[in-house]
Amino acid sequence: MYLVLENVVILFVFIFLGYFLGKKEVIHTYCTSDLSNFLVKVALPITIFCSMIRPFEQSLLVESIHIFVIMIIFHIVCLFIGLAVVKICNIKTVQAGVWIFICMFSNNGFMGFPLSQSIYGNSGLFLMAIGNVVSNFLIFSVGVKLLIRGNNTVKLSGRQLFYNNINIAVVLGLIFYFTQWHIPEVVMKILKDLGNLTAPLSMIVVGLSISKSNVKEIFKNKKIYILTFMRLLIIPFITIVVVRMLPFGRTSLIPGLLILISALPAPSSVSIISEQYNTDTKTASQSIFMTTLFSLATIPLVMYFVK
Repeated sequence: MYLVLENVVILFVFIFLGYFLGKKEVIHTYCTSDLSNFLVKVALPITIFCSMIRPFEQSLLVESIHIFVIMIIFHIVCLFIGLAVVKICNIKTVQAGVWIFICMFSNNGFMGFPLSQSIYGNSGLFLMAIGNVVSNFLIFSVGVKLLIRGNNTVKLSGRQLFYNNINIAVVLGLIFYFTQWHIPEVVMKILKDLGNLTAPLSMIVVGLSISKSNVKEIFKNKKIYILTFMRLLIIPFITIVVVRMLPFGRTSLIPGLLILISALPAPSSVSIISEQYNTDTKTASQSIFMTTLFSLATIPLVMYFVK
């Protein structure tokens, strides 16, 4: 419970910092797209690459393959859940992409990594990183396609969707992990220092996006509550039911990790990508704010059912 609280508080400190800087025009809101470009093209790829530079563990190889495949299936199922939700709730085309994105993906990087390590140890952290490879690849391919729906000014080819810095970092990370090629310490230090900018800067970008609108509007937006309910409770509940039906061994960490991933709030990437392509930044930033806020109560509730 304390770790959840600590991570949520850290997130909100940077969100509120971004909000304050935007409102006071210390950072002009038109700079948000430039910061988003820096995150997507430099900081995030480096963070992903660094997370995969670790010793090879033979004992976790089978579990790694399992969670890799299961995460692909998990995201596909969540995609269909998202499609059903936007149809039932009659969400506009421009907003629908954000809704489906948030049903598909969660903050399994900044929040998922420390929580998985705290609950399941280093093995849990490693498997979370492997699962995150799948998530990152889909976020910056399928996820981008979802977020530019309804924006006729943005045209991306299949090559542009899949050939980007994020997915290049994923492929390079896998190569370095399986070959165990050595990277000089000074190079790793530079990469890690750059990667450490990702979490705080991405939350500051969210805060800058929120500063464009009235915070009171967020709490008055009834549909944001529906999306928050879906992200934090309905999808985790479905995951719990399905996981309990699957034949996992007693010692497997995958069931608990899947439930944890499903219970996490919306990822900052939804706001970063929305800013980059000038799509529905309002819904994106509002959803991060609300899901992160309410996750303080819902994550402990959901994880209680894992035991």
